[in-house]
Amino acid sequence: MNVATRAAMINARFAGPLENLRRTFLHPAAIVSGSNTDDRPPALIGPFPSVTDLYTDVNVGAEIADLAFAQNDLTLEGYRISVFISGHDRHTCKRLTVDIDECDAWLYAVLGEPLADHAYHAGALTCPGWDGLPAAIFYYVYLDRDREPAPRPETADDSLQVPVRPEAFA
Repeated sequence: MNVATRAAMINARFAGPLENLRRTFLHPAAIVSGSNTDDRPPALIGPFPSVTDLYTDVNVGAEIADLAFAQNDLTLEGYRISVFISGHDRHTCKRLTVDIDECDAWLYAVLGEPLADHAYHAGALTCPGWDGLPAAIFYYVYLDRDREPAPRPETADDSLQVPVRPEAFA
């Protein structure tokens, strides 16, 4: 099953919570900046049943931050959306590895195609003894000051940020 099909399945099954997440973290009042970091936790939803693993639940978090604050560079304008997806055992609540294609599908379900097409893989959280297998996947989407997708700034760490869909940046 491809990412688009999985994203459509996720959207159909969890439309209400996904819409609430989008409304919460994309609201202008939710933008994290240097002056309001303490009272702006990421918007979180889940757990939801994995669409690829019967024993895994998936949690999703997202936030939008002022780009100058997020990149620690006052010359930058715009915003950075951060999304993370993590997996947990449905019964024990212990972290589990997450399927990268399923995480990409959750990204598309959360952001929609126009924004998700411009996302970058921004790293992963691994657990000791897991041989580098991810327990959480992180994504960034950069927006200009009009909140339109934009390429990552030159100051971003290129070694960690690989486009989810490289052809979107061509």
